[in-house]
Amino acid sequence: MKTLLLTAMIALTSAAAFAQGGRPGGPGGPGGRGGPGGGDPLEAITRAIQDPAAMKTSIGLTDAQADTLQKSLADFDAKIRAKDAELQKLAVEQAGVIAKSLADKTGAADAELAAQAEKVSKATTERAALRVQRVLAVKAVLNDDQIAKAVALVKERAAIQERINKAIADGDFATVRELSQQLNPGGGGGRPGGQ
Repeated sequence: MKTLLLTAMIALTSAAAFAQGGRPGGPGGPGGRGGPGGGDPLEAITRAIQDPAAMKTSIGLTDAQADTLQKSLADFDAKIRAKDAELQKLAVEQAGVIAKSLADKTGAADAELAAQAEKVSKATTERAALRVQRVLAVKAVLNDDQIAKAVALVKERAAIQERINKAIADGDFATVRELSQQLNPGGGGGRPGGQ
């Protein structure tokens, strides 16, 4: 009985960690919103472009481009959030299947565990495909000069974020506040786009 309880606790803890960002693209994960400069530059641009007024000034985004991008990004963000919710649900289900499989010494639940892992893998791949489509939608709207300016902006913001991370580690919160204002002059907690 203790083994079953321990197994269930481990499985549920794993599911909770997964649901809180331990999945690809979650906060701090690959391509997640753990910082403005990580990962693919075009993905970082799609995050930075959430503030079209700043992008108009920084990279010469036209009103038409800003409108197109806002609509496109909102659509992709909704699809990605829906996929994230699906992944969280699958993680909870997977925790239960893991507990069942670990408790089942006959191996009868192993096929169910493999099937659940396949569901998680499929949903994760679908989420990654949405992220790629999102990046390609941005690329289709921007011209080469705007992409070059945006990449330079993202690199600049990544350098500032690295300085923020160092200041946090050093306990220098005055510097954190100052650098956060450079990243996001309009507020929003120092993260690009107020995210």
